[in-house]
Amino acid sequence: MLRALNGSQGLSTAVEKKPERIILDMYLPDQDGIQLLGRLRAHPTTAKVPVLMLSGTGSPAIRRQISRLEVAGFLTKPVSFPDLLQHIEKFVPLREFARPA
Repeated sequence: MLRALNGSQGLSTAVEKKPERIILDMYLPDQDGIQLLGRLRAHPTTAKVPVLMLSGTGSPAIRRQISRLEVAGFLTKPVSFPDLLQHIEKFVPLREFARPA
């Protein structure tokens, strides 16, 4: 799992590490998630990476805005871990991790 503290770091990390999926918050310290999503879509390395958007608000305006974007899903916070996993698995199956014997 990779983490970024802001949008700029998120973009550089995604371009460098080429993740299979991205979970993106709508509100970041240095930009909003929609701005970052635009930058991710504009870069050839991250253009097709599935993105799950999270927001602390589920207002109809936000939902309309998100529905026009190329995102794999949208969840409002707080998000339960089982719900998050269910949405992630819709666009990229999670691998089973081998447990040490």
